Formats: sequence, structure tokens, C-alpha cells
Amino acid sequence: MNRHPDVFQDVTSELYACYPALSNPAPLAPAKMPGFDGNDWQNVYDADSFLSYVHDLFADIGRRVEAGTYRLRNPARTTEGLVGPFLTNGTCLEPLIPHAATLRWIDPAEPATHGDIVTVVADQDMLAPHFRKGFEEDADFASMYARPMSNIIIKLLVHLNGQQLLVYRRGGFNIGNNRIIGVTRFMTTLDGRPLYGSGEGA
Repeated sequence: MNRHPDVFQDVTSELYACYPALSNPAPLAPAKMPGFDGNDWQNVYDADSFLSYVHDLFADIGRRVEAGTYRLRNPARTTEGLVGPFLTNGTCLEPLIPHAATLRWIDPAEPATHGDIVTVVADQDMLAPHFRKGFEEDADFASMYARPMSNIIIKLLVHLNGQQLLVYRRGGFNIGNNRIIGVTRFMTTLDGRPLYGSGEGA
């Protein structure tokens, strides 16, 4: 339902009709407490440090993307059994996902956990004010996205202080009523070159 038609175009019904498996995704993996697995990404305790944390997180991702060492958490060997491909527009996960330059296949049966690139049905009530401000005050944002924009968004899931957050290169938000419907498990460039361990999974 288009709760905020000036901002979002609700394409959920059409998406589920094309890909029924997305309507019944696996439950999320439980949030881990900071330091649970020794991953420094999780070791932030001061809420005031969140933006610094996100900056450092994406700087680290950028270094690994440039070095060719970044890997999906659980890359698939093939696209068999996955849903896609989906072309990703936008710059919110750059340099991890450049604008309109990659194809992704997602797995609704994979429980999403820390570090996953996830496809999300947006909570329109939560996010409409943010995106409305983008359309009205950010010329680059307004020129990149059609208005209204799709209510299907892509974010990076992180576990932080026992919470599940959806982050992008400038910030993030609690998962709240946003609904994760698939974990990215296979990626390629537009010309078919596998990315981030895709094709090498167990």
C-alpha cells in the first residue's frame, strides 16, 4: 500500500507475484553482542560514535574492494535457487555497490546476519521523511531517483550493541518494521564478471 505516494511507489505485490519466495523469507539470525566473533565492526559502544563508526566501516570496505579482498559473507557457487538478477541503483552503498553497475541475486531462505547486503521492503512511515527531504533538498538525490521511488531498498545489515541496524555510507537506522526479504549471495558486473567471491562458494 502506498502510505506516502509522494515519496514511494509500493511495488511489493508485483515483486511477490514475480518471485513468490520473497514473500516468506527466513527469520533473521539473532543479533550478536559486540565482540562476539572478534569482528571490530561490532565494537562500538558509544551511540555518539555511530557516524564515525559508519565512516570507518565504509572506509574499510572501500580498501578491501580496491584490494580485491572483499567477499560476501556466504557467496553462492551459482545463481541456481537464487532470486534475480536485480540491477541496483543509487550510491548509498558505494564503493561496495556502484550506481547502476552491478547485478545481484538474493536468497530469501538465508537468515540475514551481520555484514550481509540485504534487500529490504522499506517501512514507509519510518523512511518517508528522510527520502522526502532528499528529494527536496539534495539535488544529486533528486536527479538520481524517480519520484516516487521504489519501496524496495538495499542496505548493509550490521549488529551493533545487540541491535540490528541497516546502514549506508552516510548513516543508518534500526531495522524496526523494515522487512528484509533476501540476502545477496551472488553478484556480477553488468558484463558478467563475478564479484566478491561469487562463483567460489561452497
